[in-house]
Amino acid sequence: MHALGDAELAGYEARLHAWADGYRDKGWPEETPDYLLTGYTRLAQHGADPKRPAALVLDPRRQLRLVDRSGMDLALSDLDLAAAAATDDTPRSLSLRAGAAVSRELLLRHSGTLPPSMSRALARLGDARRARSLALASPFASAKAAALADVARVLAGTGHERAPETAREAATWARAAGRQTRSPGGDLDGTESAAAARAAVALIATRQVEAGVELLRATRGVGTEQYEARAEAVRLLRPDHPAPATELLDGMEEQAEDLADLADGHGHGTGYCTRFDYGSRLGEDRAAPVQFWAILAAAAPERADRIHDGILGHARAVWAGAPTLENIDVLALAASALAVARPEEAAALARTGGQYLRSMVGRAGSGSTADLPYAYLSFGRTFERLMRALADTGVPTDQRQRLYDVLPEHFRACLTSSDATPFGGDAATAGGTGSGDEAVGRAGFEDSGSSGWWVAEKLARDAFRLAELGRVHEAKHRLDEALTVLRGASGPEASSPPAISWLPALAGALVRVGRHADADELAAGLTPPAEGALALAAVSLAYGDSGRGTDARRHAHEAARAARAALGTADDYATAYRASRAWASAAQALAWAGEGDAAVELFEEAEPWRRGRKGMGRSEAREARTAVATGVAAHDPALAAGLVDEERERLLASWRPPRGSAGSRLADLAELLPAAAAAAAVSVSEEPCLERLHDAIRGALAYTTEPPQTWREETVLVHALLRIGSGTDPAPQLDWLDRTMRARHPERFPAAGLAVVHALRGDTSEAWRTADRLRAPEHRSAAFAAVAGHLARAPARVPPSQYPADPDRFTHVVRALALALAASPHTPADKEAASRFARQSLEGADTDWHHALAVLAALAPEAVVRVRDIAFAHLRTGTPV
Repeated sequence: MHALGDAELAGYEARLHAWADGYRDKGWPEETPDYLLTGYTRLAQHGADPKRPAALVLDPRRQLRLVDRSGMDLALSDLDLAAAAATDDTPRSLSLRAGAAVSRELLLRHSGTLPPSMSRALARLGDARRARSLALASPFASAKAAALADVARVLAGTGHERAPETAREAATWARAAGRQTRSPGGDLDGTESAAAARAAVALIATRQVEAGVELLRATRGVGTEQYEARAEAVRLLRPDHPAPATELLDGMEEQAEDLADLADGHGHGTGYCTRFDYGSRLGEDRAAPVQFWAILAAAAPERADRIHDGILGHARAVWAGAPTLENIDVLALAASALAVARPEEAAALARTGGQYLRSMVGRAGSGSTADLPYAYLSFGRTFERLMRALADTGVPTDQRQRLYDVLPEHFRACLTSSDATPFGGDAATAGGTGSGDEAVGRAGFEDSGSSGWWVAEKLARDAFRLAELGRVHEAKHRLDEALTVLRGASGPEASSPPAISWLPALAGALVRVGRHADADELAAGLTPPAEGALALAAVSLAYGDSGRGTDARRHAHEAARAARAALGTADDYATAYRASRAWASAAQALAWAGEGDAAVELFEEAEPWRRGRKGMGRSEAREARTAVATGVAAHDPALAAGLVDEERERLLASWRPPRGSAGSRLADLAELLPAAAAAAAVSVSEEPCLERLHDAIRGALAYTTEPPQTWREETVLVHALLRIGSGTDPAPQLDWLDRTMRARHPERFPAAGLAVVHALRGDTSEAWRTADRLRAPEHRSAAFAAVAGHLARAPARVPPSQYPADPDRFTHVVRALALALAASPHTPADKEAASRFARQSLEGADTDWHHALAVLAALAPEAVVRVRDIAFAHLRTGTPV
């Protein structure tokens, strides 16, 4: 190439681009050359046209052809090129970010959880971009965190520059996974703590020690994986950071002792372990302390003597108290843990377990009555551990064979692992790593009992080991085989992806940008009837906002017909829930279209069904009536005022001291204000309704006389809004909210609403800081989108029911109140600031980018069109809806 001149090279490049454009114009047909789906991306990236790379990777037909040809990982990794081209807050950059976000979500629907070794293999081969994309392919935040942590460890081992940022991203996803199970103190709890522990180790391995130790301290829950992660952290910390390593070791040792006491019934935990919630299952698992002690002894050899004493004493005490089949687990694990350091005691423990098992199965009626259920549920695991313990303590194979031979046939049927055979514990035959070609052999990969998912996982492990041996070409070939096998395979967590919940919002956005035919096509094509009703209602509202009243009414009535069909087909809780949302949305659309009587008729028609099916609770019925009152106020103020009075009376009747705070209904009462104010503005005869509502609100404001620790954040936030609307300084309320947010975890605080209030006061910097405190991606996206919507003066309506696509209903209440009570109708939109917040809403959002759809219609119509193009292509080609 050096022999060619610049002009000649440019000519060849132009010919390649024209070649690619020809296949693009044909829709990337099946005969598209592989180069145009893979290598050509690099040429486009470094070419003279800066717009070509993003246009190439966001072409949905090319994405689908790439998925069909090579798997979704390449298509996912290519999306980084689109994000890299979105360098500012212009409509084009917002369009690129929205396109990348919707592409990622739809591509991820082609797969469930991927085999974990695939991303590790890619990382070991140096392809950090593809490794990250595969690690993020799981629909579960905890799986993303664990996979990214593994990728970070592999990259760190090869000195890759992206290792630290990958570790940080793993920690971010780990925190997101634990957001719903955090304790009030902010600790991670539940199964997510395993992913958090792995992410913490990745941080430490990439020399981010302080952040890693902090995350480890925040993890709760107890399990082998968490314990192994802490032990690995100790090994990494000890050379240069002995203090936190010693702290971890001390905590781990106390934890194991605590579990032993719990298992033996001697107590409920003390000291360090009061931070951990062991749960009834782990507290009853007498083998767990032995597993933890064994891990600890390997991590801290200087403590081994004391730890071995604990293992031996625990095993003997457990067996003396209850010689049962289940407790053979304790003997077997203890024997394996002591086999090297205390061979005689270990052999005695393993021998005792074997003798009990032989006596139990060899003579009718022998053994404990507690053995019967356990024998059928967990015998395979116990026998595997016993076989390994006998092998570890030197029992010859022929003696292990004789124990195996006495097992009845129904017991042997429980043995699913090769380690549960007489040869399973021998390293030379059952799992030794071997060397050279033996270590990367393919025996067993094609056995008929393996699903495609497991075959792909084994091939990916093989690829990783080949890469470790420096056999890069073979590793790449094996990884390609894994990707080929994976296409069409189903994994252990495979299931139908959830419905695409944002399609109704897309239909409404399409109307707002003038793509009426597309909106009608999308709404008409959605099934079942409940989903169609939601989309038709969204389209109706958008037509109303655009001044097309006739179209709004027509679609509102179509939504009502679809909602009635949904009511007639609801035969279980799931369909009843969807039907209840459908009729509430249809009623809201009718009200805003000026069809108040039809809205009330639909509501009354559905009420007996609601009471009989219990598909909708009282609060949801109240929310629907409030939405109807707000929508109909400009068209029929008397009807709106009547609905407001009814709801006000219901709210006041539902609260009686001392059942709750005086302010417990403030937010619900304030939600009625837009309807009452609009009715009074249209007809002076409805002003008494507004005054009655103000009286009720003044009564609810008596909450300020109660102790501050009883106040609710939502109550104080609405109070701040009301003070702003009346021209009063809300500083006392905002100060209390800011202090409370700092004391509580942001994910359990109405941070998005508070950010909107700061934006309402013109303090966009504080609004940004408030939204930026959120760490869960869906919460961040919703908060930044809410502020962007307020700044852009996008329409704000409170949904009549809680939607899966938009779970934070209270934020909509705040937005609606902010526009109705405090913002002058003549206040211009701040589109520049709104674009900054909209960009952040799309940043790093995998499945929650849709919060920005409404504001994108106002700021960047081309972004909505791009989302439409990508979504329609995927939906028409079989992507699950």
